[in-house]
Amino acid sequence: MVRKFRYVNHTADVEFKAYGISIDQALENSFIALFDTLAYLNKLSKSAGRQRTVKIMLSADSMEDMVWKSLQRALSIGDANGLLFYGAKVKISESGKRPSVSVELLGKPARPEYAKFDVKGISKYNLSVNRRGKIYTIDVVVDV
Repeated sequence: MVRKFRYVNHTADVEFKAYGISIDQALENSFIALFDTLAYLNKLSKSAGRQRTVKIMLSADSMEDMVWKSLQRALSIGDANGLLFYGAKVKISESGKRPSVSVELLGKPARPEYAKFDVKGISKYNLSVNRRGKIYTIDVVVDV
């Protein structure tokens, strides 16, 4: 079994590496790492309150740009709608010239007792998507 993600020491922000046996799984785990930065996921997912599902569909010029856009879009949607997300289902298509992604986010209304960090955005600094053998790795820096 592949580790979902791990945090990496960073001087001022939060950095994580997410892993997967497919690029879809690595991006799913990137969402989980981002959501874990924002909220106490165990409390949030088990809490009372209506579950909300939000869908994101987008394409980009590169895999790195698609990762950045999709994570940033999830942050923006959560912030604009008062939601904290705790799950994601990802489907990436690499047919054609531009990668595209469809993401289904699972969330609940934000409450102060679930919040960890106030995330400002996803940095493009050091963002990378790599494959070594059968394992995909996505490196992300979160601006807090």
